[in-house]
Amino acid sequence: MEKEDNISFKKKSCINFKYLGLGICTFLLCVGAGTQFFRFKKWDWLKQQSIEIIWQTELNQNMFNNNIQFDLSQKMKDLSGQWIWRVSLEQIKSLLEDEKRIKDFSIKRIFPNKIRLNLVSKKIHLVFLNSQGKLFPVGEDGTLFPESITLSSLDFPLVRGSKFQNDLKTRQQAVELISSLSEEGVFSKKSISEIYFDSKTGLNLILNSSGIQVVLGEDRFGLKASRVERVLNYLYGQQLQGRVIDARFAKKVVVRLHNDP
Repeated sequence: MEKEDNISFKKKSCINFKYLGLGICTFLLCVGAGTQFFRFKKWDWLKQQSIEIIWQTELNQNMFNNNIQFDLSQKMKDLSGQWIWRVSLEQIKSLLEDEKRIKDFSIKRIFPNKIRLNLVSKKIHLVFLNSQGKLFPVGEDGTLFPESITLSSLDFPLVRGSKFQNDLKTRQQAVELISSLSEEGVFSKKSISEIYFDSKTGLNLILNSSGIQVVLGEDRFGLKASRVERVLNYLYGQQLQGRVIDARFAKKVVVRLHNDP
């Protein structure tokens, strides 16, 4: 009988340990699931960490683009740390639409934690020099942007004077003039040092290599530019030093040499 009691005791003890093990396993599973749920709510990698900006613009506008990027980052810094699915793309769209220096854009949400902006800034055609010696970019639509830039931006033709500062139409004419020129050649965008406005003769250019003054007036810039290029090729070919090339007229180009009165 004592043997049976011992066996019965051992069997009962074994059953208790079995349920105890199941209880422990269930507890650990619940704790693990709760911990994972808590960690999911705290997963920072699902929060917006960065706004990636990709520029689709010429390299010579890097400084201009950097200014835009800095201003946008300041305006969008409150978006950092939000859950990626809660970041308002409409809010970003509204910010970009209000940015006058941006010509075109697209916005993309990239999981788990990134917003990507593809931006096209307005192309810079001119640089305005004010009376204090500060430089300001002029966009492709004639807009005079308010931020000053450094001397490295002198890759663009320079304009100065109150007429360019105050008159949008005059700036648009200057942009139209520059746009009518070729990228390379004796009379090209790269060959122009400065543009200024004269009330009698209209738009005048100064060539950066020879200092020749080119008078173009206020219209038909493409036709006049082709005539000026032919004149310059002739002058350079004949080793003549021109002083003024006046292309305002309908059927002729007037050239004054250095030794002319």
